[in-house]
Amino acid sequence: MSADSIVNYCAQWVRLVLGKATPEVASKINELFQLDSNADGSTDARDAARNLLKAGYAQRYNPKDLKPGDVLFYTEGGQNHTGVYIG
Repeated sequence: MSADSIVNYCAQWVRLVLGKATPEVASKINELFQLDSNADGSTDARDAARNLLKAGYAQRYNPKDLKPGDVLFYTEGGQNHTGVYIG
């Protein structure tokens, strides 16, 4: 199984959930992923994480409490990442 196939599999659930959201909610979530939260001129996973935490759509997590489908924001090796936990 390739990394692309895993990402595409996970993305279908994100699209499904957003597809069931009202236009207002889907628009707000998209905005939270694109807003430059620290005004440094760029957006990255840290901006999305800060925006979602501030809006109450995200919370800090304990890895043992993750469930398939949970969206994660994390830093590894100095790089910021956004992912979907698959199990």
